[in-house]
Amino acid sequence: MTIGRKLYIGFGSILGILVLLFLISFTASQREHSARNTGAFSLQTIQTIEKIRFQVMENGLDLRNYLLSGDPRQEAAEANGIRTLASLMREAQNKTSDDRVREAYSVIESNQRSWEDDFSKPLIEKRHQVDAGQTTVSDLQIVYLQRSTNDWVERSVKEMDDAERSIQNARRVEQFRHHRRDLQFPGSYDGHDSWGPHRHVRCLSNLVEHYSATRCVN
Repeated sequence: MTIGRKLYIGFGSILGILVLLFLISFTASQREHSARNTGAFSLQTIQTIEKIRFQVMENGLDLRNYLLSGDPRQEAAEANGIRTLASLMREAQNKTSDDRVREAYSVIESNQRSWEDDFSKPLIEKRHQVDAGQTTVSDLQIVYLQRSTNDWVERSVKEMDDAERSIQNARRVEQFRHHRRDLQFPGSYDGHDSWGPHRHVRCLSNLVEHYSATRCVN
């Protein structure tokens, strides 16, 4: 074999190793990017659910405060809270790309609409009648107890809890899949919840240097 042919073979081998190194680096970077996107989506969704949960609870508190006090400011706060919740629900549904999360939002929105139409509005109207002297506080209490058995808020809270558990479980499954794939390529996982090609890069770089040195000696 001539020296020129040996040089061509050596150069081709080194080029092939460099291409392999690039593919490993690119694949590891893509996997790391995907994992970070999944984590960011999960965190953002859970934060959105917690905002919705807070607003649901606050609306219920504003309604109870108004029924107890008859203060128009509490009535206005409850009406404003309902509008805020509706805006949050629309924004959440527009942002999510997960069908399971979107379905959960739809169920929560339906529950809260029922809460408003079948619970909040009738009780507010009954409170207006109390303030006008057309009925008594006892009648208001009876209506409250009769309608509160539907537990719309509890159903919404349960739906939010289930959605958060589903998101967290999906994230754990995705992390497990990444970890399992990394175990198939020892050294590709850096031990800090990220996937780096550093050990592969070092090994292949050492291999290239060793191969080049061997060719030069020969």
